[in-house]
Parts: sequence; C-alpha cells; structure tokens
Amino acid sequence: MIYRLGNLVVPSHIDYLILDRDLSIQLASPGAGRFVESAELVAKGQDIRNAFLEVIGVEEILIEVLEGQQESFDIKGIGRTSNPEKPSYIDLYFQSYQVQESLDKQLIVFLEDVTERMQLEQRLVQATNETSILVNALYNSEKYINGMLDSMAEVLLVTTQFGKIKKANKAAERLLGYSKSELINNQISLVIGEDNLVVEVIKEGSICEGEFLNDIEIDCRTKKGDKISVSFSCSTIKTEVEGVKDAIYIGRDITNIQRAQKRLIAQYITTRNLSECLTIEQSFPKVLQTICENLDWDVGEVWMLPNEIKQASDSVLMCVENWIHTPVRNGEFITATKQMSFRHGVGLQGRIWASCSPHWITDIVEEGNLMRAEIAEKEGLHAAFGFPIQSDSQVLGVMTFFSRDRKQVDEQLIQTAAVIGSQLGEFIKRKQAELALQESKANLAEAQAIAHVGSWTFEIATEAMTWSEEMFHIFGLDPRLPELGYREFLQQIYLEDRTLWDRAFRQAIAEGSDCEIDFRIIRPNGSLRHLNGKVKCVLNQQKEVLRLFGTVMDITERKLAEIALAQQQKQTEKLLLNILPKPIAEQLKQGRSLIAESFEDVTVLFADIVGFTELSARISPRELLESLNLIFSEFDRLTEQFELEKIKTIGDAYMAVGGVPTPRPDHAEAIAYMALEMLQAIGEVNVQTEQSFNIRIGINTGPVIAGVIGTKKFIYDLWGDTVNTASRMEYHGIPGVIQVTETTRDRLQTTFAFEPRGTIEIKGKGQMKTYILTGKKNSSNSSDPTTVTL
Repeated sequence: MIYRLGNLVVPSHIDYLILDRDLSIQLASPGAGRFVESAELVAKGQDIRNAFLEVIGVEEILIEVLEGQQESFDIKGIGRTSNPEKPSYIDLYFQSYQVQESLDKQLIVFLEDVTERMQLEQRLVQATNETSILVNALYNSEKYINGMLDSMAEVLLVTTQFGKIKKANKAAERLLGYSKSELINNQISLVIGEDNLVVEVIKEGSICEGEFLNDIEIDCRTKKGDKISVSFSCSTIKTEVEGVKDAIYIGRDITNIQRAQKRLIAQYITTRNLSECLTIEQSFPKVLQTICENLDWDVGEVWMLPNEIKQASDSVLMCVENWIHTPVRNGEFITATKQMSFRHGVGLQGRIWASCSPHWITDIVEEGNLMRAEIAEKEGLHAAFGFPIQSDSQVLGVMTFFSRDRKQVDEQLIQTAAVIGSQLGEFIKRKQAELALQESKANLAEAQAIAHVGSWTFEIATEAMTWSEEMFHIFGLDPRLPELGYREFLQQIYLEDRTLWDRAFRQAIAEGSDCEIDFRIIRPNGSLRHLNGKVKCVLNQQKEVLRLFGTVMDITERKLAEIALAQQQKQTEKLLLNILPKPIAEQLKQGRSLIAESFEDVTVLFADIVGFTELSARISPRELLESLNLIFSEFDRLTEQFELEKIKTIGDAYMAVGGVPTPRPDHAEAIAYMALEMLQAIGEVNVQTEQSFNIRIGINTGPVIAGVIGTKKFIYDLWGDTVNTASRMEYHGIPGVIQVTETTRDRLQTTFAFEPRGTIEIKGKGQMKTYILTGKKNSSNSSDPTTVTL
C-alpha cells in the first residue's frame, strides 16, 4: 500500500505522524500505533513526546526543521523492548511539511521499522569484533611463536620445497652473519652450497610429512666466507596450497666439536705414523697428509735447516717436502716454493723460526707483505698457518699450511700444532741419535776387532792351548805360571756355567762354527767375575777345523749394571702397572707419547664419601687417613675381583670404569655388582672403625675417550659426556644409595632390580630420569656376583 500526502508518496512499510508547532499529533498513519505500547499514544492531540521519549531535549532542533532552518533531523535506532527476547528498533525522520501554501507548516515524522537492519548491523559488528579479536589473537600468537623461534639456541630456516628461504630466526642470523632481509627470499644454497644432497631430496619430495632426517652434518658458509659445520635435522610440512610443502631445517653449530675431534684424530694419527716410520724422510709426507686431510688445509710444506741445525744468520730454511690436497691451478706456487729459501726472521717461515711459536694469517692477500702473496692469490689460496718443529726450545724446521678458505684464528689448533711440532722434533732428535748410535756401534765393533783383549788359541791336533798375558790378568792368575791347558781353563769357570761352556766349545769343533757365550769364573781370591767369550774356528781348504781362536772380555760391571737395571725396570714396571692399565703401560714403554682411544660402550662409576669435610673436623688427620685408606683399599680389591679398571681417587671420591681399556660385553653388570659390594664394604668398615661412613654412588653408561696425555705424572683418564653424567649421578644422589641413569637401567633391568627416583634437575643436563639400583632380581637363572662371567 502507498500513502499519499499531498504531493508526497509514502511507501507502505513506512508510517508517519504529522505534528503541529507544539509537537502535538495532528494526523497518524493507520500503522503508526504498532511502534508504541498503546495506539492511544499516537491519537490526534497527543504530544509525541508521550509516545517517543527520545524527542525530549531536541525540541529546538525540531522547530528549526519546521521553520526550514535545518533540512531534516533523524533519531535512529530507537529500541523497543516489550519482549526482551525479540527487541525491535525504529528510525524517526523529521521533515518540514506544508500541504498548501496558505496553511501553516507542520512537521512530518516518518516511522520506519529497522529491526532487521539493526540486527544485521549488530551481527556485522559482532562478527567484526570477533574477527578483530581473532586477528589480534593470531597476531599475538605469531608474535609469541616468533619470539620462541628467536629465543631458540638452534638455527631455524624454513624454505619452500625448492629451497627459497621463507623464515629465519635470530640464531641463524648470528651464526651465518646474514640479516633476515638478506636471507629471506634467497636460495638456501646461499649458506649450504650448491647441489646439496639434503636439498635435492627435499625438492624431489622423498621426505614424507612428519619424517625427519636427523643429525645431517652440512658444511655451511657464513657471510664473511668462513666455513662452519652445522648438524641439521630436516623435515617437511604442508602448506595451504594442496600438494605444496615447505622444508624446515633445524641445526646446531658443531664446528668446535668437529674441530676438536679432528685435532684429536690428527694428533693421534701423527703419533701413530711417527711410531711406524723408520726414517725422518718417511715421516714428513705422512704428517703433512694427516694434518691437511683432518684439519682442512690444501697445501702443506716442510722447511728444514740443511746439514746440522744452526741458528746462525747464514743458515736458511729450505723446503724438503710438500703435500697438495687437490692440484692447484697452474702449479706456480709449488714451483716457486722449491726455488725459495728463508732466512731467520724473513717471511712467514722465518718469523716462525725467529719466534719459536706458531703464526696464523687469516688472508694472505690482505697481509700483503709475504713473498708469495701474489702467487697465492693467483692460485686461490687465502689462509696460512705454520708452526716450528722443535726439541728443547731448539728449532729444527718449520711446517706451513695453506687453505683456499679464509680461516679465523683457531687457538685450540695452535695448541695442537705446538704439540705435533714437539712430537716431530723429538722424533727427529731420536732418529738422529739412533743414527749416531749406529755409527758409534760400527766404530766400536771395528775398535774391538783390533783391540788387545784376553785371547787364547787351541790346536786341534795337539790339544795345546796358549793364553795371552791379558788372559792371566782377567782370570786373576800370575802370568809367570807355566802354560795352562784347556782343562785348567775349564776348571776356572763357575761350576754352574762349566757344562754350558764345554758344550759350546765342543760343538764349535764338531760343526766348524763360531760361537759366543757369557759365563762366570771364580778368581783365586774368591771374587766372581762375568766374562764374554767368543770362539772362532780356523778351517783348512777341506773345511776341517785346524784350531780355535778365542777372546775373553771382563763384562762384570756391565752385567751387574744390567742386573741392577733389570731389577729397577721390574720395580718400575710394577709401579707403572699400579698407576696405569697393563695395555696402556705397554704402549708407553714402546715410546708412545700420546694415547687416546674412543670406546663406544662403557660404564662409569663415581663414589663419594658423604660428609667427609665434617668428619675430617671431628677426628685426627692420621685416623681419617687410615680410615680412608681402609675404604679405598677395599674398593681396589673389588675392582680386581670384578676385573674392572680403577681410574683415580680425588680426595674422598673414587672413580672406576668397566669396558676400558679392554672392551667387554658385561661391563654394566660388573659395575653394578661392584657398587652393591661397595655399600656392603662401607658397613663392614664402619663396624671395624666404629665410625659412620656413608657413600653416594652414581653410574652411567655410554661412549668415552680414554687415554694418557702430557709428559709428566702420567694418569690414565676418561673424558666425555658419559663421565660428566656419571659424576652428576653421584653428586645429585642420595647417601647410601646407587643412582643410575636411564641408559644404565635399560642395560641392567633384566638382571637387577630398580626403583624410579623420578625426574630431577641435573646440573649442566637439565631434567633427567634417574633410578635407584636396589639389588639383584630374585630369579633362579640369575647368577651370583661371585660367579658372574667377567
């Protein structure tokens, strides 16, 4: 329906009221009553303010509209809540209205039901608010996640499947030297090089979602060009695009770990190579190759002082050996090397010689003042490093190395190089001494051949024997005595050696062969002398023995010295075996100066006396020491019983290991048996000493590095995270209790009983699950600790 008011056409969904100047209703549309509680409120003569209280206060504005001073006035969104569950809303539109020019102006109020529109607007506002809240939550969530990623110690890189970097955290910026803006939208090959196998596998889509490539060691390049080693774990995740995946790379810098391992390997291999080399010349190429291959250097050189080692200004270093990892571009660097020599203090080699210490150059090109800098630049060589070969502060030569990479100074490598330089120097000195000794022995043999020593001859045909004058002196007889025959000679020999000498003498005659034998004689004054006798056969043309010629030398002093030395060596060996395991002692006796071995599976035990400091304040030092000796002696007995290795005692702490230096499959069981016996032993000591000693015991299983380092006060020791964790098990343990790691528990749980202690905070390790070893399981097939197979 359409309402007509003069020239106005009012749509059917809009109602109206016509007001006079006093805001009294003069006319109302038929449907106007639906907007108020009672239709009487919009009857003729009613004040509109009775029906719509919202008009109160805006009367002046309505008069201005009536008079044409303002075109219109609206009151929107008037709520009507007669039914709270279904509120309605009205818009009021006020305009001036005049039917005929002769009549007074009136106000017309259009009433429009806007409930649906208001409800829609409210829903839109609510949706907008919810969207705003969601967006804000997403923003905060992303900010939180980015904060977590940036606080990670590990490197995080997120790339597309094809290697384009989408996200990088702060750790990646710090490690690689690039800013986020430099990394994002760049290819990952910027930092890990071209044609990397992991990247290619991800591009091919060979890694399923949720599948990880763990601990992939990748060589990366920083912005400065430094090469670093990073251990990456890689996986893929879905994106919002169907079939498209992103790649996640989470890595940790293992450069220092790898360098430490390589340094240790290089030092170990160098020591082994030197032990196998027979000459100085054989050692140089092996040492160069070992250092270049294990410590990432491309060119190695050995420079030596010619002839005897001199420190005079006229001496020069000459290159006697070089080794190339991969061929350089045109060989000009190697050619120039062979033609050069360096004086004291000149060039890199001369500076090392003069300072008796290693030198490092990060970039030869930037250094600029080296004699081969231009040639090195042409060949693409940058970093240089060298160290002296020396013995007792005497420089014997210099080793130098060159790399195509720019390498920052590595202090640990410098220390390792100094050790290798000393090892090589000692090897050279020893070989020079051996050569001199061989020459000395040759000269001595020649001198002995012509020297006048006690001698005798024996004629086969007549059995006559003649003595030289020196023979009489050696036997303590008067040279004026009549000639003595073989019988008198034999009677002078010590009874226990007489048969041995006579057998050798007659065998020489029968076989026509020479012989040598040590024997003893008793002089007339009763003194015992040690002699060395040599017998030489003189043959005729028919190879028959005509006579025997012999020499005799008094070697008493040498024999006594050898006997004393043997006794001393026996005592020394016994002492050494008390300090070191027998296999290690044997290696040291063979001349090895550095012993380092990796053991993948051993079990380490730490024990510590509880309250030792307080106890030392209560009893006398002597009594305390006697008690401590009693305890540790009993522990030593247990290590022998279970064939374990005692490593050391530190104050009131005791350390032992199973599986080192000789690997064995049951090392964990043997350590467990010993730990249980140690608790029992402490109880017995307490009864004996009337004290209340108590101990904590910690055990862990895993890999270690074991060996002997240094040159004085040798000790066989262990290194590695397994050792540190075992120590932490003891430190965070409970008095009178054996605390073990989860790894050890898993190895022993079929044979031994455990109680979970729970997760505890371990210094340096964080939260760890630990267990209490309570004893053997009650099982018929369980072996007794006294019968365990060791």
